[in-house]
Amino acid sequence: MKLTLLLLFIVAFISVSPIQNIETLNLNQEKVKVTILGEVVEPKVVNLHPKSSIKDALKFVEPTKEADLGRLNLNERIKDDMVITLLPKKKDQCISINFASKEELQTLSGVGPSTADKIIEYRETKGQFKLIEDILEIKGIGISKFEKIKDHICL
Repeated sequence: MKLTLLLLFIVAFISVSPIQNIETLNLNQEKVKVTILGEVVEPKVVNLHPKSSIKDALKFVEPTKEADLGRLNLNERIKDDMVITLLPKKKDQCISINFASKEELQTLSGVGPSTADKIIEYRETKGQFKLIEDILEIKGIGISKFEKIKDHICL
């Protein structure tokens, strides 16, 4: 009876032992090396568990304000010798309605050759646009078209 109790105690002790917990964490598993570059305050090389994700790796760096994390698949598993490069946010380049060529103006949604000619004619006869809203004076550019292009134009 005493032997049975002793065995039960040993089994119970082993099952809650910190040594057992360490073994289940597999701390002896191989680590993978990941380099993190680009839009970070300080580039780093980190060693992580092979089942870690890019999200886990990014915990070791401080991204800059310009970093575009949306370009990364944060759930992607890391691989040994992987390089994670944080790219800057894309900056939309605006088309200057005061200086753009006919071809550049035609890159705007709904602006074809005829409307581009009218924009150029306006600035040649009346001078430069003072506000982007002044483009509404161009025949063929109404509120609907203006709403589509307003974030892509500048003076």
